[in-house]
Amino acid sequence: MAETLPDETAEEIVRTCRAAIGDEVRNVTFITEDDYDIYYVREDVDADTEATGFIEAEQRGFASQRTYGWSDMGEYVFTIRAFEDGYIGRVIVGDQGVYVTADALTVDSFTDAAESIHDLLADAE
Repeated sequence: MAETLPDETAEEIVRTCRAAIGDEVRNVTFITEDDYDIYYVREDVDADTEATGFIEAEQRGFASQRTYGWSDMGEYVFTIRAFEDGYIGRVIVGDQGVYVTADALTVDSFTDAAESIHDLLADAE
């Protein structure tokens, strides 16, 4: 994992997610288009399964983010994907992003986390 954020920033991102979403957070992963670093995995979650299952799909978000550049709805803010038994929220700023998986997630709780993650990523650029 060559590309990553400073430890203090990574820890702040994890704290932000845990504060906004709570114990429902399963994993917090930093991504670029071709690299990743897992910052947090809840102890009852299999890190290998969680990582291999989502990393490549979430990395495709960099391309789709650029695709929406034409939109008059404003800048891309974040993405939430809903599954039968959980959620993925993703924030991308420039050439770096973070995705969070959770057992339960509300738009409000992820919005709070996403705003902080966005600021932390922007400051790290």
